[in-house]
Amino acid sequence: MNDKRAVIFCLTILLLAGTVVGYAAVPQSTVRTTGAGITTYVGHYLNGTLGWYQGATERLDALGNAVFTTVDTGQGANELFDMDQNVLQTSSPTFDELTLSGDLINTYNFTQMGQYPQQPASYIVWEDGGIYYAKNGNNGAIDYSGTNASIVIQAALDSGRLHVNLRRGTYDLGSQGIVLSLGDWLSGEGRGIGTSTGNVTVLAYSGSGVAVTLGSGMAATDYTMKLTDLCVLDEGAVASDGILLINSYDSVVTDVSIRDFVSGNGIRLFDDGDQCPANNIRNIRIRNCDYGIHITGDEAGDLAIRNNFYSIHISGGGGNTYGIYLDRARYCDFFSIDIHDIDTGVYSTGEAKWCEFYSLQLEACTTDINIAAVNRYHSFYGGTITWSKVTVSDANNYFDKGGGSSSTIDMGINNIAIGVTKRTITHNLGGTPDHVSISFKENMTNPDVWWWNASATQISINVDKPTAAARDFSWMAWYQP
Repeated sequence: MNDKRAVIFCLTILLLAGTVVGYAAVPQSTVRTTGAGITTYVGHYLNGTLGWYQGATERLDALGNAVFTTVDTGQGANELFDMDQNVLQTSSPTFDELTLSGDLINTYNFTQMGQYPQQPASYIVWEDGGIYYAKNGNNGAIDYSGTNASIVIQAALDSGRLHVNLRRGTYDLGSQGIVLSLGDWLSGEGRGIGTSTGNVTVLAYSGSGVAVTLGSGMAATDYTMKLTDLCVLDEGAVASDGILLINSYDSVVTDVSIRDFVSGNGIRLFDDGDQCPANNIRNIRIRNCDYGIHITGDEAGDLAIRNNFYSIHISGGGGNTYGIYLDRARYCDFFSIDIHDIDTGVYSTGEAKWCEFYSLQLEACTTDINIAAVNRYHSFYGGTITWSKVTVSDANNYFDKGGGSSSTIDMGINNIAIGVTKRTITHNLGGTPDHVSISFKENMTNPDVWWWNASATQISINVDKPTAAARDFSWMAWYQP
């Protein structure tokens, strides 16, 4: 009995001690053993009554139950996972949306390299949504952009001796043309045969000046410029030029079409004192322009010399005056020229001399050839010419009409002796000449009046009166069987 009383007494003492002791707390800076022999740290507590350990983030409610501070693991509050990570299999992550606005290309200098992967030129120009862009071919940056095609293209060209490539499409130049200077090359991606923007590069011009100029101005001679693979179109129907070469030297215009400059020139070569020489014009289509090709100059001494033209097709759309107009052209050569439905196919006046045509095809022209000035010395070899539509002011031009196995040309040097008025020459044409050309030597006084007569075997050269000195002359005759 006494033993039971002793045990009960001891248990009572322990319970009272637990109530009195409560919680033991020791600062972190100290570690010591309490009267109950318990080691504790600041922020950590031992519940001696309930016998559980409480960490820094755990708390007890009024009944002594543990309450955890909210922990958001990304799957909701207090949703803690096992060490196997228990990753959800059915949910998808949600990302915030990033929205950019405005002119991304211009503002952020963004280039669609996948859409335009190649860099074949110093600048590549294209149109998108009414905006023209010029991309630097070296670093891909958009250096120039805007709504005016002429300004964007000119800015790229003005960077210096560059190749600027225009992608397929229509470039609205408005009334402001483009100027190429020393070493510039402007190319497109097709001239086409019409104005379809799907397959060609079109420069659409509506001003009263020049759509494309090769040469920076009157005071300079620019060389080695190139204009290739595009169409130049007049939308203004006013006096203007499609392409102008001014004081240009050794430049190239090739695979270009020029259309609808109904009151101006398709291509004009203009010399202002530097001769505008040695340019090459190739594979050109000119349609519905008042003057197809116009070679001229500013003053009598200004001559466009030694320019070459290859594979040129000029056609009218009604009311077009001249196919080729030679004013101040010298030593220019024309190869494979086709002129159709023009008032006058080839016209020569002014200071034009010594130009040669090889395979000149003239069809449906009111006048095929008109050499209006004397002593021009032009030559025409082969082709299709209606000789009844040929007008010459004198015989100092050479026409090789070609045709069959007969001799078509005969020539020689003779004289009219002292005291006579006629010289008869035997020719070998095989028929009566269509035309005879006579050129009295420049050191001789020309007769006041002269004329020729011809038969199937002879040509007679007549003068109006005998002279005291022999008159030397050269002659040329041709016959079309």
